[in-house]
Amino acid sequence: MARWESKADQQFWKGLAAQQSGRITEALAAHRRAVGTLRGRLRRHPGAVAVHEKLAAVLYSLGSSLVASGEPDEAAKVLEDSEHHYVMSAAPDVDLLVADVQARRAGAHGLAAHPVSALTDIDRALTAYARRGVHAEGPPRSLDLARVLSQAAVVHRVHGDTDQALACAGQALARYNEGFAAVNTDPSAHLGYMIGMAADTASALEAAKGNWPSALAVDDMVLHVVEQGWGDLAKALARKGVHLRAAGRAAQAQPFLARAAEMSTTAVEREQRTLTQPHPRSLDEVLRTAGAATGVVGVAVLRRVLTRAESYSASARVSDQANAPAHARSLSVLAAAVDPETDAEAAWRLSLESHLLYHALLRNRPASSRDWLSTQADTWATALRVMVRVSRLIGGEAMQNDVRAAVARFTEETAFAVDDPREVSPGPGS
Repeated sequence: MARWESKADQQFWKGLAAQQSGRITEALAAHRRAVGTLRGRLRRHPGAVAVHEKLAAVLYSLGSSLVASGEPDEAAKVLEDSEHHYVMSAAPDVDLLVADVQARRAGAHGLAAHPVSALTDIDRALTAYARRGVHAEGPPRSLDLARVLSQAAVVHRVHGDTDQALACAGQALARYNEGFAAVNTDPSAHLGYMIGMAADTASALEAAKGNWPSALAVDDMVLHVVEQGWGDLAKALARKGVHLRAAGRAAQAQPFLARAAEMSTTAVEREQRTLTQPHPRSLDEVLRTAGAATGVVGVAVLRRVLTRAESYSASARVSDQANAPAHARSLSVLAAAVDPETDAEAAWRLSLESHLLYHALLRNRPASSRDWLSTQADTWATALRVMVRVSRLIGGEAMQNDVRAAVARFTEETAFAVDDPREVSPGPGS
């Protein structure tokens, strides 16, 4: 092994060990040193595919440490670079490696309050896994998909469709339960996703719907795992106690609440706040009311087409791809008909779903997309105009910047001029 390679590997593994032990500052320093070593090698040998692959892997871990250190914006940039170097490498299964980067970047964008980028990335990641048919495989590959689904559940819960969040969480937990023996060979690699992402999402959303048997079943699974020494026992006890109490089973709840209170003075209060926390309306819920509010016809049919089947991201909403552009157009028209001053959440959900579907269609179409775009660009631009307006009404600077980036990508990808670009793009002073 060459000296530079040995040095980079030592720095990488040192950083990974520090990361897994929670020593994030140490992990950041080690991974940055490894990045420097590998970038130096690439400057001398820019075509070295093995170096590209090593650098991509180090940047992937560095992005994770940046998220843990509370720097999601920087993490997203680092993970963009990781994707670039994986593409430049000759790594086996490079499409799935890139998908893993996109899923992790989706989480970073989610924490940075970049909803459009987060949902776009998670859709790209899940599409890559679907194309490879991983959904039909067992462990260990199914556990890779479970990890991506767990990340998708968190992104959807905060920024996307809560029905899709619950679907992703449920699918992730099913795969973890099927492959639990494999998970136990290296619990640290999986249980954070299983408990902290998929189970958290499933339990919270089932409880919000009042589906107590389902919520409590997830709570029992988490408690069983945590009692083996993985995760936060006080949190798991408090959650089950709070859910039992809310389900009208106060006597059964009391031992769990008392034990949680002995371990933590804040655990029960935190879980109670989580229970009462409002969740965004799903696309199904928005479509149920938007037709009556706007007078737009055909909304009931649109709702059945887009929400009747379980789906996990924008690309999977429509099984009949030939009609997908029409559905994206209908969402855009409906979004424009909603008064954002009256119902900003509905205007945002509809316009965002239209944009995500349009973007997925463009990304997944062959090179002959130019004619198709000529018939769709104006309606796609309409959805973006609504997104711009709503982001000004309810979004902070991060959200507005994310919408600006989406507009810029639309302009670049379509190469079409809209009637008045100022109506689409939020100006620098907005």
